[in-house]
Amino acid sequence: MFKLIKKILGLGQAVPQKPAPAATPEKTAVAPEPAPAAPVPSDAAPAAKKTAAVKKPTATKTAKTAPKRAAAKKTAKAAPKKAAAKKTAKAAPKKPAAKKTAKTAPKKAAAKRTAKATPKKPAAKKTAKAAPKKSAKPAKPAASKEKRAAAAKASVKGKSLKADYVIVGAGPAGVAACETLRQQDAKASIILLSGEAEPPYSRMAIPYVLTGLIEEPGTYLRKQDDHYKAMSVNLHHAGVDKLDTANKIMQLSDGGSCAYGKLLIATGASPIKPPVKGLDLPGVHHCWTLEDARAIAQLASQGSRVVLMGAGFIGCIILEAIAARGTKLTVVEAEDRMVPRMMNDTAGNMIKKWCQEKGMTVHTSTRVTKLSKDGDAIKVEMDNGKSTLADLVVVATGVAANTSFLKGSKIKLNEGIVVNDRLESSVAGVYAAGDCAEGPDFSTGGWSVHAIQPTATEHGRIAALNMAGQDARYKGSLNMNVLDTAGLISSSFGEWQGVNGGQTAETLDGDRYRYTQLAFDGDRLVGALTLGRTENIGILRGLIQSRTGLGVWKDRLMEDPNRITEAYIANTH
Repeated sequence: MFKLIKKILGLGQAVPQKPAPAATPEKTAVAPEPAPAAPVPSDAAPAAKKTAAVKKPTATKTAKTAPKRAAAKKTAKAAPKKAAAKKTAKAAPKKPAAKKTAKTAPKKAAAKRTAKATPKKPAAKKTAKAAPKKSAKPAKPAASKEKRAAAAKASVKGKSLKADYVIVGAGPAGVAACETLRQQDAKASIILLSGEAEPPYSRMAIPYVLTGLIEEPGTYLRKQDDHYKAMSVNLHHAGVDKLDTANKIMQLSDGGSCAYGKLLIATGASPIKPPVKGLDLPGVHHCWTLEDARAIAQLASQGSRVVLMGAGFIGCIILEAIAARGTKLTVVEAEDRMVPRMMNDTAGNMIKKWCQEKGMTVHTSTRVTKLSKDGDAIKVEMDNGKSTLADLVVVATGVAANTSFLKGSKIKLNEGIVVNDRLESSVAGVYAAGDCAEGPDFSTGGWSVHAIQPTATEHGRIAALNMAGQDARYKGSLNMNVLDTAGLISSSFGEWQGVNGGQTAETLDGDRYRYTQLAFDGDRLVGALTLGRTENIGILRGLIQSRTGLGVWKDRLMEDPNRITEAYIANTH
């Protein structure tokens, strides 16, 4: 199933690259991609069943998460005093960490001092042993987020950066933008700012780490260690505290600053923290970062009691991962059905029933009111009068765009950063892409935030083309979700709720957990949702995006939505 979702949502796909520019080639215009035509049903193969292997990825994955964390931890202790070099030499006379640190951050003064103190053995071999591609060794505790952030901060505090192009945010949008900018401009300086001490990675792949289907490096958007360096992109680990658009400069979270010629804001979104007392207790986590995943993996073991707050799209992705670890899972959803923004009443309640038959406890139309300590457990109280004990509480109650640092910047904000069809904000030369951008909506013709990876990647590409001087227009994103909830596949596209004056048709096989609903505007398919079916996902998406008129086939589909493949062939061949 991961392969199917990865294919549909475009996880880990790189923007087509030219070789890294050693010379200075002429700029090459890249035309915007045409509107996608109805695809042949190549993604109609049945989904492979997900493995339910219960691993504790924290250990192996922490050891494997590129040597930067370990190096950062040592650097935090080594800088800024020279005495640290001596300690390093005494602590590790045979295999010093000095050159490992030097490799991770060659500009750090502490690394140079340590290297001089312990010159005997090169760090390359040690690094290779410290982070092998595959290892079954027991986990070492991950370096804390605070320690790794402190290490990065100590090494660059007060540093002034400057580049022709600066991208804030190292998610799918930011990475795609870097690659496109380098294709367009071989000479320009590019800085990619990342607010996390990790290689750029996909958040949507985190649950697959918890299931054991992939390891932490499998979440990385680009697998080559030197990918960004090879493109002459300065990947700098710092967030942005304040943006001054008048002077084209940003104040960074590490105490430094960054000036820009043109700016792309691709800061994504962050989890919403609901107003519930006790959310700061130990054992309460979001599932949004690799750091979160490591903490959850420590607590979500076979037989442990877990409460999941929220059963929306993100909540159900997390649900699949936690259930696969053999936990006793309780789900609490405030709306009257599961995945309410993706499924209608029929489909949402079928998913609820499916989860209950898998042994989960599911409360809908219910809110958590309070969390408190009860011995070694967390007591979870709900507004339906019930309570339960948990070893772990995972909060998945929605996300909001990361735009707080833009206060006072004169950039227009709504649910996200409002952009035009060139992905440019209300301030000239400042662009936005991904989950923080409110851009053109393919289906409605209005503006929406579509927090999905294909939209983020395309946003990044189009924004970068325009930053580089092209005139690329974004045709609008399609509301599109594909979800695996404990083995039950669901999908929704476009205006699946239906449109004013339109018609809907549905077919239901409750015993087999199969359901399809089609939404029409005239003779065009404008939305669809499916449950328990994967064979027509590509066809549905293609017919909606191509705005194909179905003619007489519209009436035939009203009678039997299962004939969608016949309708596709009749109208596209």
